[in-house]
Amino acid sequence: MQVEASTFTALKKFVSTLRNWWEQILNYIPGVFSNGFAEGIDLKIKMPDHRGLAFRNFKSFRLHVLVAFLHFSS
Repeated sequence: MQVEASTFTALKKFVSTLRNWWEQILNYIPGVFSNGFAEGIDLKIKMPDHRGLAFRNFKSFRLHVLVAFLHFSS
């Protein structure tokens, strides 16, 4: 292979790593899932607290969370 004849050590190391993990890399590709959506929802729920808003009761907190999600309803 041309890489093995190359003088670039980093390239040789990369190809070696690719060969060692080839099966795992190929197994990962079809099942690429992300929890980004859930993390976004979690962030929206925590946002009032991050902004320093204090809530006297759960009802007030709930209303702030619902307002944060208004754009999902349409």
